[in-house]
Amino acid sequence: MESHFIQELGDKETRTPELTTFSNTQAPISKLPPELLGEIFVLAKSHKGDSYYPNVSDVALGQRWSNVAGVCRNWREIALGAPRMWDTLDLPNIRCLEWATLLVTRANNAPLRVRCVDQPLSVDRAVLSFVFSRIDTIKDIELGLSLSGRPKIEEFFGTQKTAYILQSLRIYRRDTVNDDIPMNGAIHGLLNAIQMPSLRTLEVTSFSLPQSISPLPQLRRLYYSPPLSGVEEATTSGLLSFLRSAPSLEELEIRHPLQPSGGGSTTVTLPNLSFLSYTTTRVEDSALFRFIHYPSSSRIKFMSSHPPASGTALCSSDLATVLTHLSHSDRITKCTVASFVAHGSYFGILVEDCHGLVFDLSFTTREGDILSLLKLSAMLPPSGARTLHICGFHSVSIADWGTLLSRHEQVQDLGVERVDVNFMRALLRPSQTELPPFMQLKRFIINRCDIEESAASIERILVERRELQSPIDVVRISGCRVTVDTINHLEEYADVLWDCVEVLNPGWIG
Repeated sequence: MESHFIQELGDKETRTPELTTFSNTQAPISKLPPELLGEIFVLAKSHKGDSYYPNVSDVALGQRWSNVAGVCRNWREIALGAPRMWDTLDLPNIRCLEWATLLVTRANNAPLRVRCVDQPLSVDRAVLSFVFSRIDTIKDIELGLSLSGRPKIEEFFGTQKTAYILQSLRIYRRDTVNDDIPMNGAIHGLLNAIQMPSLRTLEVTSFSLPQSISPLPQLRRLYYSPPLSGVEEATTSGLLSFLRSAPSLEELEIRHPLQPSGGGSTTVTLPNLSFLSYTTTRVEDSALFRFIHYPSSSRIKFMSSHPPASGTALCSSDLATVLTHLSHSDRITKCTVASFVAHGSYFGILVEDCHGLVFDLSFTTREGDILSLLKLSAMLPPSGARTLHICGFHSVSIADWGTLLSRHEQVQDLGVERVDVNFMRALLRPSQTELPPFMQLKRFIINRCDIEESAASIERILVERRELQSPIDVVRISGCRVTVDTINHLEEYADVLWDCVEVLNPGWIG
């Protein structure tokens, strides 16, 4: 009996791999088509990142994405047969030429993505040479370079002169503490020496772009973050010269200031540009917009962390240039105009349509320049915006408010914050023969205002709209200096939504 049991146990142990395989094939997930499982594995790779070598915590949890190849024989075959599982070559993590060769073989001629970002000093030169000898199969390159100059940028491309299918190139400095040590020369040499006829995305961080470059007929997106300082400065004219080589550009994003061009600049036309963003430290840098011709439908963003050196009024002509593209204002659905003191004085204009951002202008200001800022916002063309937000702007006359409000006659939702009684009075009828602004207004949102000071004007606004048979349906009040009696009185004319907070010491309002 005992010998029979031992024989039966031995038979079970012999059958264990086959039983395991049979069990795996019967699992519900194994019923999926191999092509679909392969797509799921690629998504798992994208979720975990492209490195084959996880960090310590991932190892402890067994979360390396390539673990899917070790689940069962079927999964291993699917993973090894999915080229996109092996198309990313993270050079510092490829320790030997044999491993690089194996990855390229498994990629099976799929377009490759090459990264050299972390620990570039550890890159094996044989691996580097082998990978870039296949430049005709590389579609994406990301390089993080350091002052050590190892590996040198020339080593990445060697003697190759054309990157036929390269679609994305990202180059940045990993050590930007000392920008005075020049590394631009190698970048300029690379971009001039290599033909990239299929390049669609170029990102350059902490280097200056060369003024001349081989044509980039397919370039669609340029992200440019020039060095903040250094022996080789990035200039406005240099950027404009570069842009002439990219006539099909659709998105241009600049993250740091460009130095003004001493000899002046000539214009460049980008007929396909849909998005232009410039984040800088000087409002005067808005002069760049004068030298780029782009469609009126382009979405524009300009931000400055410092106020105008010469005052807002004197630089308004440059800022007006930024506003000119809004001539097709029929697409505007929402407009915000703000000026207030919160962690420093601030001014901003935000314009949106049904698809999102159309125009975003913001910069810090000096106190006492409020009227010129309001006049700047009055440069907005008349719009069909249904929503308007106004924030700040104390001590503005009723007439000046009227100039701005008259440009937004279609408003149905009006939100105000930190405005004074003059704004409320600007919403009243100028005379018995004239209509008040915003005859289609249905919702009035009041935030952080002194309603006790403006209560009489707000009541008159509600009464006038009712008499004109165009009543305001909802008044929403929050964070305001207001009493329960005032709320009860206003409820006679509209549906009032109040946060039930009586702000009795409104020193922070405005």
